[in-house]
Amino acid sequence: TERPIVAPAAQLRGVRPPQDRDPSRLTAESAGALLDLLPHTRAFRVTMRRLRPSMRAANASEAIVERIIATHLRPGIANLAPGTAHWSPPERLVEAALRGDGGYGDIRGEPALLAALREEHGREHVMVTPGANQAFVHALLSTCDVGDEVLLWRPYYFSHLVALQLLGLVPVFADCDEAGLPTPDAVRASASRPGGRLRAVVLVSPSNPTGAVC
Repeated sequence: TERPIVAPAAQLRGVRPPQDRDPSRLTAESAGALLDLLPHTRAFRVTMRRLRPSMRAANASEAIVERIIATHLRPGIANLAPGTAHWSPPERLVEAALRGDGGYGDIRGEPALLAALREEHGREHVMVTPGANQAFVHALLSTCDVGDEVLLWRPYYFSHLVALQLLGLVPVFADCDEAGLPTPDAVRASASRPGGRLRAVVLVSPSNPTGAVC
């Protein structure tokens, strides 16, 4: 068993940033200099190289989009997979970042935004996440335990399968109908399997990748 790598705060006493730099800003160069001062840095890097991935991580499915990009993306072909915005951040946010404004906010989201969402959707309990994948993981963490089954409809969004695998959940697959829609009969069949532990059903509308609307 490896001993935990601990860097006593006392070893950093007397360390000062260069006088011509803002001491509140930690650059890559100054971070590297701090690491070099710590006697445990080398041992930590060696320890990290020895670590093996968890079984869940090692057995998680490959993100197929990466293989598609590597195989087919070339000059002249636009990659529409990421959904990257073509506009820049609001100027006031850029100015705030340059001033060094920041810190932890409300983990549920900005209060003004939460209030607007509650009013729009008529719901009291609302949470804002950095993206849909994060919302999906939060939903699974709050409703499922390791070993629980989650129903995925084929064809499914590849990130959903990977999330289930990384969280130790068991994917159960069912085929959509000819219109690309889930069917109640398939849900009932999955829920009534002997010994089954069906806990959640994933519904995405519009579906990714088919675009079908539930």
